[in-house]
Amino acid sequence: MKSGNHRKSGQAILFLVLVLLIGTVAVIWNFNLHRGIVTKMRMRDAGDGAALVSARWQGITLNMVGELNLVQAVLAAEALAEAEESEEEIEIVDLFTELSELNLLRRKLTLQGPLVGFAAAQQVMLNNKIHQNSSYSDFYSSLYYETYNAPSDAADLYVDYGSTINAIGDNGIAGRTILTRSSHILYDPGFYTAIEAGYTANWWCDFVLNSEYGYWLDSYSSPGDWPDLPDDGGYSILGVDVHYVGASLNGLLGSLTNSAPDTGELEDFIDDYNDTYDRDYVVDLDALSDIPMYWAIYGSTWNNSWQDFADENNLPFRDPIVEHFDYMGPEAIYEINIQMDETFGGADNITTRKDGEVTEWMPDKYEKNQVTRPERVGRSMRWVSAAKAFGFLDVDGGKIPSYFGIVLPCFSEARLIPVQRPVHDASVNPNHDFKHIPRFLEDREMSVLEGYAYGSEQCTACRNLIWFDNATVRSTGQSWISDPGNSDTCQDYGGGGGGGGSGGAPFGH
Repeated sequence: MKSGNHRKSGQAILFLVLVLLIGTVAVIWNFNLHRGIVTKMRMRDAGDGAALVSARWQGITLNMVGELNLVQAVLAAEALAEAEESEEEIEIVDLFTELSELNLLRRKLTLQGPLVGFAAAQQVMLNNKIHQNSSYSDFYSSLYYETYNAPSDAADLYVDYGSTINAIGDNGIAGRTILTRSSHILYDPGFYTAIEAGYTANWWCDFVLNSEYGYWLDSYSSPGDWPDLPDDGGYSILGVDVHYVGASLNGLLGSLTNSAPDTGELEDFIDDYNDTYDRDYVVDLDALSDIPMYWAIYGSTWNNSWQDFADENNLPFRDPIVEHFDYMGPEAIYEINIQMDETFGGADNITTRKDGEVTEWMPDKYEKNQVTRPERVGRSMRWVSAAKAFGFLDVDGGKIPSYFGIVLPCFSEARLIPVQRPVHDASVNPNHDFKHIPRFLEDREMSVLEGYAYGSEQCTACRNLIWFDNATVRSTGQSWISDPGNSDTCQDYGGGGGGGGSGGAPFGH
């Protein structure tokens, strides 16, 4: 009997140990699940808040630049009126000189204004306990930003712009912006992917499906063939897509292809603006209509339609977009990427908040109320948010901001907008975009790319361009494409919906 009781006792102990083990695993699993859910919520709040505050500052910047456009018109009208009273002729050169400081101020606002939003966004993320990301901080604090092809009268503004970005990076970065690119081929991530697929796997379908890639495969012969970069290097942090041109008002209005405004409508807008915001802008636009001046004008992205974009990508918008809000333009897009061990500490620089205190950068500072440092689990979480400044011109029931071409103060709010996640997942290394490409295009020497590709930076994108520069590699691709047995198998599956694939919408805010 004793031996039987001992056996039953031993079985009970084993069963109890098994129950405790399962319970412990369940508790740990629930803890990690809760931690992951809380982290995602915090990342969502931080990312959305950062995008919104940056978009609001983009709107503020545009309003200030638009106001200075009106101030310029007032000053020019006054100068013309004074010249007429004194029966003197005013030289256009003199008018340009008189307004040159105002033009520089507008340009500086265009560059620096959105950076205030970038700095504010970092504080928003800190307030949501998102830790500094050392790789982001290192990138922004050492960002190489040069004035390639910059206008000579504004070169210092671009140097100051780069210095401001460096200073923000020195304070530490919790989330990075998805940078605004130009349409330059060397800023297209897909181009590098196509080269790598061709060189490493002898698969050249991307050059069949994308006509621009195919053009470069057939026409490229040397580094001198690559197009020059735009004035600002082709990249900007939270840009507003505003450019400056010397032109008459009539010339600008007459060049618009999507509308047919006249100076009478613009005068009506100025009158309404005076009444709404207690201004006293008196402008004789007829007198100014043929006088060339520097104007801040909207770039081409402002004419892109949200409705067209939604239709092309099957975005499930609940209702048709209101006509005077149907424009795209620049966005404020933020990415937060944290390791799971950073969720409860573990970053190089971490934050804490005591009751009644404002959250601040607190590197290497550990206090009793600070979160603990768990074991590294080797997983990361990512969140992307996007927002945009919105407003409309109070003209004839409402017009989009770019209706007159020139920038005018009309932005009043910021809203979250859809993000096409796959596009931003496939970005080129920012150091390649900001540093390697400009330096390479300055000298057009392959040795510049070789230094980045095989030196300490180990730039994969540079290596792709070196492969593409090899005539034998390009010839291999052309031969592959010319074989119908290869090129006929290339299919463009597009994105989203339908059967197969990972499913789910590629868009979110």
